[in-house]
Amino acid sequence: NDRITDHFVKVLERLEEILLKVESRSDKAEAAGHNVSSVRPLIDKASDRISAAREAVRLQAAKTYPINITDEATAGQVVSAVRHTLNNDLAKVREAMRVARDAVREAARALSIIRGVDNETATSTP
Repeated sequence: NDRITDHFVKVLERLEEILLKVESRSDKAEAAGHNVSSVRPLIDKASDRISAAREAVRLQAAKTYPINITDEATAGQVVSAVRHTLNNDLAKVREAMRVARDAVREAARALSIIRGVDNETATSTP
């Protein structure tokens, strides 16, 4: 659980870095006269999704999965049940991570549609 949640935290940090770059490029495009009104809500949505995923990871990291074996006859069933619970919980967190990643990707795509975002001397398009 700890290893996987640590990995999720690193992935979320990377998604935040990417979103900051998208936001920075969006600011530059707006300063150059481009219409970025379609990008701003997507950036906010991605930020919200990252926050939700971060909360899901935080809650998952706080969970423990004790294995209480009372006899050898049921040990396999107990371990299997705990693993099943862990895997189900991690699947929910993975889904939150996927939603966050997709939202960041959507914001980046919306920005990429705007022509001349990276040009210093870009002019507004009609």
